[in-house]
Amino acid sequence: MNASVLIVEDDPIIAFDIQQQLKDLHYQIHDVVPSGEQALQSIRETVPDVILMDIKLKGTLNGIQTAKQILSKARVPIIFVSACLSSYNLNSFNHLGICKCVSKPYDDITLQTYIQLALVQQKIEDRLSTHQVNPSLN
Repeated sequence: MNASVLIVEDDPIIAFDIQQQLKDLHYQIHDVVPSGEQALQSIRETVPDVILMDIKLKGTLNGIQTAKQILSKARVPIIFVSACLSSYNLNSFNHLGICKCVSKPYDDITLQTYIQLALVQQKIEDRLSTHQVNPSLN
């Protein structure tokens, strides 16, 4: 089964373009929402495999705030897709942990690469967290 992706993007034209790119790359679309609040609602019942999130969103939550709330409840890779990358944003990403960022505009290969890397990283982290380290080996 192909990975499911939640798209959190407030510009409907960009959201549609991302959706088409993902369909062409054979990903399942979990949902497409324009705000952080709607993203939180969308993942209440089913968590997607990956989230593509813009930084500037409609509503009261921006992408970074939304990611913090999502990561406090679920372990899911988040890829920020934004034209607004600054040193402030990059520092915020570092504190979130399992997040990546892609600068707009980007091509299909870049998008697919970031999604695949995020999924592989998540699998590795999940496997590591299920195996306890033997303290006698330290």
